[in-house]
Amino acid sequence: MKSLKFRKIFVVICILFFYLLQNCSSQDSIKENRIKENMPNRISKQLPNGMVELSCKIIKLYDKDGKKYCSAKVSKVHGYGSSVKALSEKMVYEFEIADNIVKTHNLSSYFNKDMRCKLINSPAAQAMGQVPSNRLKIVSITNR
Repeated sequence: MKSLKFRKIFVVICILFFYLLQNCSSQDSIKENRIKENMPNRISKQLPNGMVELSCKIIKLYDKDGKKYCSAKVSKVHGYGSSVKALSEKMVYEFEIADNIVKTHNLSSYFNKDMRCKLINSPAAQAMGQVPSNRLKIVSITNR
């Protein structure tokens, strides 16, 4: 009699244990799915090493050390190549502008307008193994 009572208690405990185990593991997968849905996909577009594609608005243009620079507010990052430091959306960064862009584009027409552009790490930053965001150079611009 005592053995039968012990078996019943043991079976009930096992059923509760497996029920809780199943319930907890399904809750974890639900949480993981919610997190994945809410996380932006950092690499939505695969790009060559040292390149980033983004949309931004030029806030300020200026010359420094004989080169053209801009302060730009990043609207959206479309993709990264490897070895590029992550850029935050809605933040303002300083970018160098490639000479061919300066010669072929009327940069003042891009003030406070969304533009899509590709940027690369400057050779000096790549050579030193550093990829700070202020060493990125705009090499192509397209309108939306």
